[in-house]
Amino acid sequence: MEIDLYSICWNDAHMLPFFFQHYDRFVSRYFFFDDGSDDGSLELLRTRSNVEVQPFVRSDPASFCVSEQSLSNQCWKRSRGSADWVIVTDVDEHLFHVDLVGLLRRYVGLGITFVPALGFQMVSNEFPEREEMLCNSRTSGALWSIYSKANLFNPNAIAEINYSIGRHLAAPTGRIVASAKDELRLLHYKYLSFDGAYARHQQLRQGLGPKDIENAWGYQYSYSEEEFRALWHLLAENLVDVRTYNLASYPGPCWWEPYRLQSNEVKLLEQYRLIDHKPALQRRQQYRDYRPRLPEDVARASGEGRMLLLADAQRHVTSFETARQQLQRERDALEQAITGLREENQALQARTACLEQERGALRGTIRDLQQEKPKSGKLRAG
Repeated sequence: MEIDLYSICWNDAHMLPFFFQHYDRFVSRYFFFDDGSDDGSLELLRTRSNVEVQPFVRSDPASFCVSEQSLSNQCWKRSRGSADWVIVTDVDEHLFHVDLVGLLRRYVGLGITFVPALGFQMVSNEFPEREEMLCNSRTSGALWSIYSKANLFNPNAIAEINYSIGRHLAAPTGRIVASAKDELRLLHYKYLSFDGAYARHQQLRQGLGPKDIENAWGYQYSYSEEEFRALWHLLAENLVDVRTYNLASYPGPCWWEPYRLQSNEVKLLEQYRLIDHKPALQRRQQYRDYRPRLPEDVARASGEGRMLLLADAQRHVTSFETARQQLQRERDALEQAITGLREENQALQARTACLEQERGALRGTIRDLQQEKPKSGKLRAG
């Protein structure tokens, strides 16, 4: 099975060893687009025979995010005809399943072409040792649905992937079939030690363009240390062991729900495969009249479902965009409210300072009066 991987790199020398340690088990070829690394990342990439490196060209000079979106929507197409699957991901994103190759082989048999993954924000108080396999050694993560992404798909079945900014959503076209249930995890290893993660955020902030800042893309990179610490504590309070967590309990529905292979289709496909490969002649004889119809039944069930999926998917994406816009409006309102509260707080601080000055002056007056009082008493006594 051939799997190609595409990623953007910028000063990722600290994460690349973990990245290759994880993906070398099943990835055939890597394609990196480097955004001007100067930390040794390029030297590390060029030591590997199965890695091809090209410069990352910003198609929109005013926006890293738009340029990344454009690249992610196109780069994988070069794998058509040569790879069974492609992965489009970031260096800190690790797709995890205990047997990913076995899972994908099963999905090929079921006709699945589109494999989204449920997102987890991984947290570790200490940065890991270089030789660690993070999915085995750093397994504490918080459920983070915004990082549930479609990083893995069949390049020969997908016509266009149509990623949103940050690849958080997709509106693919072509032969789109997702599994009836979610079995893949996306482990986002950005929070590896507080100081290191905060410093990395400050670095990434420098790479944003004016359009990114204007649209609040990558807004988390502008967090103050206090805001970042609050987010860190929020994540730390909601950690689970991602290897043992039951994915059926993950809150939903997911945005890829309209693309799912229906349970009745799964049963037909699995039953057909079981019958087709049953060695016992008696069992084959029992089903000989029904078996030839099974492919037609599956095709008909799939066709009827697929006719409705595209319209449902477009409505689903539209609803997500509406929700995103509403959240953006709420965020803007909250920021205005926070700005107002900060201004009020500054005014209160100024008023407090004035009152402190008046208080000091009053104390001085009282001391003066107390000192003059004994003198006045002596004069009256005389």
